[in-house]
Amino acid sequence: MAEARLTASRGGNRAAATRLINRINTIVADVATTRAQKIHELQNKIENLEDKMAPIADIDKAIQDELDPEDVQAEIEAADTHNQTYRDARDGFTFQLKTLQDAEAAANANLALATAPVVPAAPATPGTSASMLPKLDLPTFKGDILISKLEGEAKASLLGLTSSNDNYNKAKDILRQRYSQPRKVITAHYKALINLPVANATRSSLRAFADQLESHIRGLEALGTAPAFYYGDLLVCFLIEKLAIDVRRNLTRHQGNADWTLDELRDAIAREIEIMGDTCELPPPRPASKQVLFNSSHPENTEANFSILFWRAFADKMLQIQDTGRSRKNREDKEAMFQLSSSRTH
Repeated sequence: MAEARLTASRGGNRAAATRLINRINTIVADVATTRAQKIHELQNKIENLEDKMAPIADIDKAIQDELDPEDVQAEIEAADTHNQTYRDARDGFTFQLKTLQDAEAAANANLALATAPVVPAAPATPGTSASMLPKLDLPTFKGDILISKLEGEAKASLLGLTSSNDNYNKAKDILRQRYSQPRKVITAHYKALINLPVANATRSSLRAFADQLESHIRGLEALGTAPAFYYGDLLVCFLIEKLAIDVRRNLTRHQGNADWTLDELRDAIAREIEIMGDTCELPPPRPASKQVLFNSSHPENTEANFSILFWRAFADKMLQIQDTGRSRKNREDKEAMFQLSSSRTH
């Protein structure tokens, strides 16, 4: 009878301790709670948890006294396994409390430094230090910053991981596996390059064009893709068409009839921006009258028109090469027939 009553009492205390642990986890994960509030709540709740753990240990001892000798060892092992959960939770909360206290102290030190009145420095005397700046005690990273910067589905994916150095890399791997999609990022960079806004003949417009171009190319290179190697020629065709006619004329003056590479075009645009910076920026030329190339209800779709013209010109060039090859073959056949007939005559 006494053993049953003690077991029931221990079960009630264990349930209360479990509810308290869940409550502390909720407070720590709540992004709406300020750091000062979390420090206050953690200090109180950790004391409450220790108050719950003490009677549980006393009841464990009382239950062991009521058991038969052959059952005592199993009871001790089971109780210790259960109580270890409470000890681990208490240690983790104490660690989080220390981290929050360090961060709060550093923030207060920075605030005091920023708001401190400026006092004229007194002449330094030999043997004394002229520096009176407060010592900054910056918090060290202990693996709990990542979770505080997440919310929603991303934060829910890390439920069950405690804030520790070992779990930090595990949390990064979970997030990388779920949200890392480099192929989509690469595709977005290429689409952005093709859809860059047209740059007019002003330095500011060409500078904005070059900044966006360099940004997307650096992003592709960071992802292990070299646009100059894979799609350099095609990108050059698209990019040149997005430059004003005056800019293209200036670039061609330096390049001549040689084909552009993507890196050469980038260097030429940067050089043109520098040249524009040395001269007075002129207003952009008046836009030429638009010529309707196709009977369409959307004559403004210049990207589509350019794509059609580009591939049509490419097809015409291929046909021209084929026709040239046929003409050369026919001419060689005629020369061979003439030589054959001449040899027979002689």
